[in-house]
Amino acid sequence: MAPALLDCGVLDAERIGVNLRDLVARTRAGRLRAPELSDATITISNLGMFGVTQFTAIITPPQVAILATGRTEPRAVVENGAVVVRQRMTATVSADHRALDGAAVARFLETLAATLAAPEMLDVAGRA
Repeated sequence: MAPALLDCGVLDAERIGVNLRDLVARTRAGRLRAPELSDATITISNLGMFGVTQFTAIITPPQVAILATGRTEPRAVVENGAVVVRQRMTATVSADHRALDGAAVARFLETLAATLAAPEMLDVAGRA
């Protein structure tokens, strides 16, 4: 079961957290609403807390994509011609190509990577 946390695009981070805690409690109590089981588009699946670094997640219908994230780990990367160690996370997307074009998925991953690289750009205080 992958219930949906709806309308995240218009909520600030604090409200998303409140709504997520409520969704988890209602899921455990078996009190989900119909839209929470049918209106989602993308699932996020994180197995990092189990030590998993990467995996391929399976889409849960009626959703069209799932983002799989693992734990961060130190990796050697090249910056300005020098090899340095940085924390890195692997994220993969499984998508239903009947509903999504692969280029759109690639743009999503590109935006996600840019956002994670500059978290100070997130609007965590809310939207005006």
